Amino acid sequence: MMLLIKNAFVVDENSPFNAMNKDILIENKIIIAIENEINNPEAQVINHTNLHVSQGWFDLKANFGEPGNEERETLQSGAAAAKAGGFTKVALSAATNPAIQTKSQVEYILSKASELGIKLLPLGAATINQEGKQMTEMYDMFLAGAVGFTDDKNSIQNAQLFTSLLQYANNFGAKIFHYACDNNLSYKTLGHEGIAALHNGFKGQPAIAEDVIVARDLAIASYYNVPVHFSTISSSGAVQLIRHAKADGKQVTCDVAAHQLFFCDEDVNGFDTNLKVLPPLRDKQHQQALIDGLIDGTIDAICSDHSPQTIENKKVEFDHAAYGMSSIETAFAMANSALQNKLSIHKIIEKFTTNPNHILNQNKHAIKVGEVANLTLFDPIQTFTFDVANMKSISKNNPLHGFELTGKVFGVVC
Repeated sequence: MMLLIKNAFVVDENSPFNAMNKDILIENKIIIAIENEINNPEAQVINHTNLHVSQGWFDLKANFGEPGNEERETLQSGAAAAKAGGFTKVALSAATNPAIQTKSQVEYILSKASELGIKLLPLGAATINQEGKQMTEMYDMFLAGAVGFTDDKNSIQNAQLFTSLLQYANNFGAKIFHYACDNNLSYKTLGHEGIAALHNGFKGQPAIAEDVIVARDLAIASYYNVPVHFSTISSSGAVQLIRHAKADGKQVTCDVAAHQLFFCDEDVNGFDTNLKVLPPLRDKQHQQALIDGLIDGTIDAICSDHSPQTIENKKVEFDHAAYGMSSIETAFAMANSALQNKLSIHKIIEKFTTNPNHILNQNKHAIKVGEVANLTLFDPIQTFTFDVANMKSISKNNPLHGFELTGKVFGVVC
């Protein structure tokens, strides 16, 4: 089959056609021509006003539930949601039931993913059952196709164990994705420690709960000269610590969840359980620090932190609700809406493409003749009103119903 993309503005700094409007002809999954004008009566034509095309987007953090939590999300429904959100690659959290912690479990994910039309890349559990007590057989999982290792939202409290994980993974070129949070400082908290928490009458998590673990991890990684990746950072202190570490030449990367850029702790005043997430939505000062970190390159990537939950886990009192947001379908729109007039579209797309691929050592499919067609089609200025009824995800725990967002995804070619 042939596909012809008409008059698309190329957003790809690795392409010789970057920032140009071009026609792109694809045959048998390969880009065979990029020209000012292509006419081919045999090709299916894609043509939209203000059509933009980039490398396929890569989500560094999503949970699809399967195996064990298929009532929240299956690999099939998650892949459909990812495509609707513009993603052609997704790094899958190991927080399933049981956790992805063996070679056979990694192979199961890859086998099922091969039929779903996008690339699903499993992250293996760093510790057995993600309990932070004993290391998993990471090398076996790596050989089977795991691209990194994480205990998801279970922060590893034992410094000696964390040191061993970093050193061991580094031996074969893998990274630990760490969610930084001191459990003692965050015990039984429901949101960010600040004015909004006082107003709402619940115990808040101080930002320093994140900062102290980031500081510890950076010290360990620096001492042993090994890389570390911080997943879904949220505090100004973490941004500053990572900024200084990068300036000193340390091997550190990080990402931020798109909803941290769009929402803040004040939005939780209505007790919408769909806004109950980890890390918690912080105040505007921290949010601005995250935006500044994206602008100056301290924060490498933007992820969805897609965490689908059933209605039974969300339609309850706020303190009993599960954490998480079904966000992969709106991640770009949230980030793009928040970053308008602050970061160029090329830099925003870099946070969804080039940088995530670099972090996990994945191939970059530049937009040029002869390359495999791995593309996302979108309009960064088109506005739309989000309707949860149209979601592809099984779970609808998304707080954006009725919101007007900027940045429309038309689809993916993968």
